[in-house]
Amino acid sequence: MRYLFLLQGIPGSGKSTYLEQAGLAPWTVCPDSVRLLFRGPEMGRRGLPSIAISSDDIVWRTVLTMVGERLAFGDLTIVDATHTRVREVEQYVAMAQRHRYQTFLLSWRDVPLEECVRRNEARPPLRYVPEHVLHDMHARLAEFVTPSWITEIPRADVFTVCPDPMIDGGKYRALHVIGDLAGCEGALAALEDVDDELCVFTGDYGQITPRLNELASRPNVIFCEGRRSRMELAGTPLESKLTEAVIVRWAGARILVSHGGLSSMPAPERLALVPSRQLIHGVGPRSFDVDAAFAAQAPPGSAQVHARHREPGKLRVVTFGQGEISGKIRDL
Repeated sequence: MRYLFLLQGIPGSGKSTYLEQAGLAPWTVCPDSVRLLFRGPEMGRRGLPSIAISSDDIVWRTVLTMVGERLAFGDLTIVDATHTRVREVEQYVAMAQRHRYQTFLLSWRDVPLEECVRRNEARPPLRYVPEHVLHDMHARLAEFVTPSWITEIPRADVFTVCPDPMIDGGKYRALHVIGDLAGCEGALAALEDVDDELCVFTGDYGQITPRLNELASRPNVIFCEGRRSRMELAGTPLESKLTEAVIVRWAGARILVSHGGLSSMPAPERLALVPSRQLIHGVGPRSFDVDAAFAAQAPPGSAQVHARHREPGKLRVVTFGQGEISGKIRDL
């Protein structure tokens, strides 16, 4: 999902250790790893192997390309770099805004310089950084002011700021999951009064009708993002209501609603690790039986509804009554 985390801190402050302990390395872009792809280690001032920085122009172009590619697919993305200057942070702003990302800064600039120097001395030779470099970086961080477009958060589990989009369905009389509207907007008139019922649309809305605008104003109506939704709803109030997926707590179960369909239910509080592209386009090619995979692999108490195999010209609605985990399907 669309979350970008920029780590900040001088070498030895604890950034990489944090990522390793949190199991977030696969979602991380690290300039040092890219440096080792472009150049082998060189001899440092202490006569030991050191990471070469002489190719940093192409290294940073590559880092930004990698981040941009991840953002284009809607991957949760972490950048593990020192980010001691404001301009180093601001190089991500355009791509983050273009791909509608929420951006956060996790900073280790409060770690004392003496502690960083001590840890740096204990690092493997390849990761050792000359002490004068640490002093220069620490001085720059002392003057750093977080830009207004990025949200600085405490150093904690990243999932505290990107929780699962969860809805408690217990206060509703029924749950309706409503398929793609494209080509059959008129069928909305068949929906009964839904003030005390939860309605979740699975995406692709076609022409915006007065009935759809009226439903969009209600707090009990949720709109998932489909393949064409951003284009169809551009500039309308409905665009701001789009969500990539939602999980509804219903009758003791978790019901995942998205446009694309997943092959299993993500672990609790881990939906953020699923790329937006998969939530919108689904897992695998259209020939892949994502429902069979979900049934075989999702944990007990899980269900999902999606719009992947919509029948053209029909509006499909899946309705769950109170206490029901098996929905009733009807075509309008």
